[in-house]
Amino acid sequence: MASFELYVEAYDVLPDLAGSSGDSLAAMAGLRMAKVPFKLERGNVDMSPDGTLPFLRDGSRDAKAGGLWSGSAVYVQIANVGSLSDRLSEADRVEAAAYDALLRKVTFACAHALWVDEENYRRQTFPAHCKLNAWPLGTMLTNLRRREVTKQLHLLYGSTRQAERKRNAGVAAEAAAAAAAGVEAFLDPAYKEALSAIRALSERLGDKPFFFSKKDPTLFDARVFGHLFFAWKLNSPMRNAIGKHHNLVQYLSSIEAAYFKDYTGALR
Repeated sequence: MASFELYVEAYDVLPDLAGSSGDSLAAMAGLRMAKVPFKLERGNVDMSPDGTLPFLRDGSRDAKAGGLWSGSAVYVQIANVGSLSDRLSEADRVEAAAYDALLRKVTFACAHALWVDEENYRRQTFPAHCKLNAWPLGTMLTNLRRREVTKQLHLLYGSTRQAERKRNAGVAAEAAAAAAAGVEAFLDPAYKEALSAIRALSERLGDKPFFFSKKDPTLFDARVFGHLFFAWKLNSPMRNAIGKHHNLVQYLSSIEAAYFKDYTGALR
């Protein structure tokens, strides 16, 4: 079997995770579940075929010969070498695609937590991202990236400062109490949609060990694990929301134990 190289973000925003996105963690999980040998590498978007991370490289082939995959092609290649998707029926594939759309809501909320939330940005994202370049370039590029992400979220959800405006209006204590009680009135729209997606995933999983199988995971499980595990570790309302769904906690913990405990290259 070919030896692959998985290129993830060159910086870590969380101390126990390599890379800085659910997509990177999902790709790692897929390769581990498929029992595909791979080496974790640090990359940047300039190295990627489509300007995104993560991307996968076949170490036995020249990149010009088609040995690079990014975006959804990463999972197609993992399926080709590991046959994880072969465990899904056609009906299951259609359903998995629908739930993939829900996972994107979690992805957007993670972007909000990392780049818009003031505390997370100041304590985690800003220092981690700035290290990639010397001052003042690191600061300039990090602030530029923040403006880009904020603009993208604004196009999706409207103002990304809704919760901040309410807190600044003198309702900080009320908002904190509401959040502690699980009330979503004061949450940013990105978080609201993510919490709805988390509830739907919990209901779909039920008491099964995996979403579409009682025995083995599929690539859909790799994607769910990557995005939910990353969200679970972030300082955001998603952490508490996932924690309240005991089946999701068990699901994430069991996959971590089965596929990552002996692998120091992904979860440290």
